[in-house]
Amino acid sequence: MARMTVKFSSALITAEQNQVRAHDYDREQLYKRLNELGWWWDSKKKEWVQFADEPADEPTPLIMVRVWASDENIARAVEAVRGALANGYVVIQESKVYPCRPPKQRESRVYLQFIPGAGMTRAELIQENDPFAIELD
Repeated sequence: MARMTVKFSSALITAEQNQVRAHDYDREQLYKRLNELGWWWDSKKKEWVQFADEPADEPTPLIMVRVWASDENIARAVEAVRGALANGYVVIQESKVYPCRPPKQRESRVYLQFIPGAGMTRAELIQENDPFAIELD
């Protein structure tokens, strides 16, 4: 039996109110079904909220990666991610190293943004994908 979280118990109620047979779905399938019906979980309000049906925004061409590792391994981990995406993707942004709060204070995070673009320079990629971008390097 699935653990009865606030999200799950609220999903069961929302499903019942919308004639969705909740017992036909496992937890993740139920969440997906509610999303398909326009219901989305608001973790701050701790409730399912319905959004009007509207056209979706165009997806971003960016690949955004958070690298999280121990302080002594963060630089190597960032380079490993960069290397894994080096064939066909270019790094357009790399954050500074952010230390984690206690009790994870011996770990750090770095945020990377990649864009597809084999054969293009970083400046060309930024300009092509965001004509208002100003590079601050």
